[in-house]
Amino acid sequence: MSRGFSTVHPTVCFLYYLLLFALLMLAFHPVILFIAFISGVWLAALQGQGGSIRGTLRFCLLPSGIVIVVHSVFFNVGSTPLFAIGGKPIMLEAITYGITMSLALIVLFVWFLSYNQTMTAERFLCMAAPLLPQVALVTMISLRFVPLLKERLHQLVLIQKLRGLDVYDGSMVKRAKAGAQLLHALFSWSLQEALETADSMKARGYGVTKRSTYISWSMTRQDWLVLVYMIVTGGGGAWCWLIGGHGQTAYERIIQVGWTIVEWRSIVLLVLFLCIPLVIELKERWQWHCWK
Repeated sequence: MSRGFSTVHPTVCFLYYLLLFALLMLAFHPVILFIAFISGVWLAALQGQGGSIRGTLRFCLLPSGIVIVVHSVFFNVGSTPLFAIGGKPIMLEAITYGITMSLALIVLFVWFLSYNQTMTAERFLCMAAPLLPQVALVTMISLRFVPLLKERLHQLVLIQKLRGLDVYDGSMVKRAKAGAQLLHALFSWSLQEALETADSMKARGYGVTKRSTYISWSMTRQDWLVLVYMIVTGGGGAWCWLIGGHGQTAYERIIQVGWTIVEWRSIVLLVLFLCIPLVIELKERWQWHCWK
């Protein structure tokens, strides 16, 4: 099956996501964020993450609502009052800015789904190992440690229930004792496996001599084209956005309707930048369909 955006060199992919997250924070505008949301959901769906999209949207629903309410009630900044609550006016600009902040939060979570799918552990090591091998290894071990602890904790909770120790049932003292035993077993298990991993790496000669990576990526013609294209579209869109006066979006300018040619040009360039992984995914799928 086609791998889509994962066929691009890891360094180019990492630079794309880094530039993407920077542009989303720079061009803090509802239209751009909405386009980024649509393209991010489409890309994640093409990468087979439909269930993750639904889970992420459900997870972001409550925080987004809290952001909108808190920002609308406590930050009454703007020039268009809608109504008043307890003598405090609720401004249209404050509500719009709260919606924009919540949309930016959702967009970041959605695009992180694609990042996790594309930048796997092997690709991250390939990118960082030549420069900082020890830092890259420690980083990957640390990132792996969190989901590993979560999985072990779930297993230990089930085992403790069979033994009659439930952290969710009984008095406060009983739950505290069960939780302490659970944490003791969890950290003992994790530290023991960490020692076994260190002994295994030492026995295999890690760090004795210089070793090459087991998977090697080299820059191809497609990688150079993607790199140049994303620099032109992303950098050009950011430059047009800055010279258009939207480097930092103010409350009174959020609902501004009239856009100049420079601002429209920046929108087009940013949309072309967001379409890079979508075009590659669709191209790979079309080639795979033709080859089948």
